[in-house]
Amino acid sequence: MSAKSTGLRVLALLACFLITAPVVAQELIPGTTVATKRTQALNLSDRGRHPEALPMLEELTQVLPNDALVWERYAMALLSSAATLPDLEARKLMRVRAKQAFTRTRELGNNTPLAMLGNAIPPDGGEPPLASSAEAQSAMQTAEAAFARGDFAQAITHYQKTLDVEPTHYNATLFIGDCYYRMKDVERAGEWFARAIALSPDTETAHRYWGDALLRSGKPEEARSRFIDAFIAEPYNGAARTGLTQWGQVTGARFGRPVITPQVNVAKTNDGASITFDPSTLKEGAANTMGAAWAVYSMRRAMWVGEEFRKRYPNEPAYRHSLAEEIDAFNQLLAFADEQEKKGQPITDPQISTIRGLREKGMLEPYVLLHAPDAGIAQDYDRYRVQNRDKLQAYVESMIVYPRRQP
Repeated sequence: MSAKSTGLRVLALLACFLITAPVVAQELIPGTTVATKRTQALNLSDRGRHPEALPMLEELTQVLPNDALVWERYAMALLSSAATLPDLEARKLMRVRAKQAFTRTRELGNNTPLAMLGNAIPPDGGEPPLASSAEAQSAMQTAEAAFARGDFAQAITHYQKTLDVEPTHYNATLFIGDCYYRMKDVERAGEWFARAIALSPDTETAHRYWGDALLRSGKPEEARSRFIDAFIAEPYNGAARTGLTQWGQVTGARFGRPVITPQVNVAKTNDGASITFDPSTLKEGAANTMGAAWAVYSMRRAMWVGEEFRKRYPNEPAYRHSLAEEIDAFNQLLAFADEQEKKGQPITDPQISTIRGLREKGMLEPYVLLHAPDAGIAQDYDRYRVQNRDKLQAYVESMIVYPRRQP
């Protein structure tokens, strides 16, 4: 079973964000007793002992109604504790309460990935299926309950029972690795994360979990590769991006991107295409030449809105902005710039040099896919990755992730 077809344990899938989640809108609390209880509750939450932390956090939400971090951890405790309840209706009711608590922490300004977990809970608290067969479903539920209690050895036993029935179950494989990590056996955790990756290499979660385990074990360079793999697996997934960002925060690495800002906007209309120019491009001299370059770019894209898309993608029902269109338009822009240079009228805008440099390095497509995608272009990512994973890897390592500044 792939990770994308099964119900996801949202608590585990974003567990790496828990310890590093920032305090948002925290209220300063007078009084040692409340402050001490808050610290104790958050420490239990950090260690995954959510059922134990639940009553303390519930009390703290009443005493500290504007403490976003307390509400976040309260929501996590409810969501995790729900997995320990044998009765389905009781679980659903507690998941509804968790959703409400997640809503409250977001109202207080908390926009961390953890705070967004509430979006994955249906309004009625319903649970997604954890496995395909009834036997595997039962084993997964038992494993999840053990995990929520912090009984990781027992959880491993039941995740393994799931694999006995469904050997390619991604989440059971992944969660065994997570259990070993929480038992501080990073080497065995890595073995299970590797198994999960083999089952679904283009799912980001196991890559990210492995990176998180390595980073917290003092192996930042090995972790870097895993976080990059997670990003390449699912670059439009906020969890993959956040994992890489958190690695940078821990290691002091910097992140960047090539600066390209198209001076035009091309949109499909009922009659064809509309082109909107940035007024700053409509100037005399060199600036006007730059405007002419973007005009070439926009006209080529307008052709795609018309006939070109139907020629290239005859099986698609409607026009969409595509990777092929964007690269074709950039190539036309560069051809115009080259002609101007031959005429002794070079375009001095640095964006032209940036676009040309990316093309010469074979990185223009990765730039478009990773730094300038829209909903249409994003549909081309999976196809491109199949044949060009090495280019994506090189792009991330050279254009996105930069070494830490030396003192």
